[in-house]
Amino acid sequence: MRWFRYITTLLLAAGAGCVPADSNIVGQTPDGGIACSPACGANQRCVGGLCAGEGPFRLTLTWDRPGDLDLQVVVPSGETITRRARTAGGGVLDLDDQVGRGPENIFWSAVPLTGMYVVCIVPTAITQNTHFALDVRLPSSSLNQRFGVLAPDADAGVSVCSRTSRYFVIAYTLNTNFTNDVPAVTDVAAVTDVPAVTDVPAPIDADALPDAVVVD
Repeated sequence: MRWFRYITTLLLAAGAGCVPADSNIVGQTPDGGIACSPACGANQRCVGGLCAGEGPFRLTLTWDRPGDLDLQVVVPSGETITRRARTAGGGVLDLDDQVGRGPENIFWSAVPLTGMYVVCIVPTAITQNTHFALDVRLPSSSLNQRFGVLAPDADAGVSVCSRTSRYFVIAYTLNTNFTNDVPAVTDVAAVTDVPAVTDVPAPIDADALPDAVVVD
């Protein structure tokens, strides 16, 4: 069953126009958004009728039924951007929807620091299984999308974002590219819950599946 889940995740990532990479959570995309009035500013984009901050690195979360999903990002310093601490490492949480279908938006108005950015999505207050879509703009100007489904969890409020969290979605490692002074991006997603595969040839003759790595 977990092998099927892993293959399903790879197909979803490929469908998003990216080299396959794994995620702990898989699902389908929610419905589209609503137009903004008045129109958003030059450094904003319209998402679900609200103007969200835009920059060289940006993550936007929406979902398909009323409730509260929390977007969390651990920055290279180890600090976490959350609803309780909205700024860290140059990033800002400017939209935090707690009752609707999003968006939640974290963005960097300047080139972000190099290092690893760990992304989690926590089901803080939902009553039914909820599908989400995470839309990411990377400093290389390419886009990445992750889709998933989360179940209600009474203990979600005490969750700490990390690569071992059950709400971990993906980690991006930003490396400085001195050729054009814009960070290049390595899209890293850990396979934390896939056991060793004994009946399928493993990459590099390993007993367990390694992390899927995408170089953007």
